[in-house]
Amino acid sequence: MESSSTKTIKKGGITKKAAPRKTTRSKTPAKSLNFIMDEVQKNYVNENPHGKSIGFNSLVAIKYNVHTALIFNMMIFWYLTNIKNDRNYTDGFNWTFNSVASIRKSHPYLSQKIIGSSIHSLLSDGLLIKATKNYNAHGYDKTSWYRIDEDKVIGVFNIGIMDILNPK
Repeated sequence: MESSSTKTIKKGGITKKAAPRKTTRSKTPAKSLNFIMDEVQKNYVNENPHGKSIGFNSLVAIKYNVHTALIFNMMIFWYLTNIKNDRNYTDGFNWTFNSVASIRKSHPYLSQKIIGSSIHSLLSDGLLIKATKNYNAHGYDKTSWYRIDEDKVIGVFNIGIMDILNPK
């Protein structure tokens, strides 16, 4: 019986056991990668050495682009999470908050320009609504607050926000 760490190799009529591969993990995965990364990307790779599977809705990507679809999915996720956990309910609406810098930390493959452009597109089309008030605990905090216009989402895509996140 062959162990899971060895492999039988047949070459030129000779059968032999191959030595198991040695795999080593770098203490800092970002250093072991052979491409240039900025500090945000290095921190992300060090925290997620195997990466993450990130999803988006293809209808949103077709209307806008993949970047905007990713940002919109993230906004919907946090908006629904806040509704579920009864958080950030103010002035009759549930809100989610984010800054371009914090979005970049969770999506380091997107530039600040792309994130800003994606948010601008969603705001311009009315899918995302930006708070006109500052709901932050401190006046100096300029983090933006957003909510999803669920009726507008249905009007544009003919599906609700749950179907944007989890297509059937």
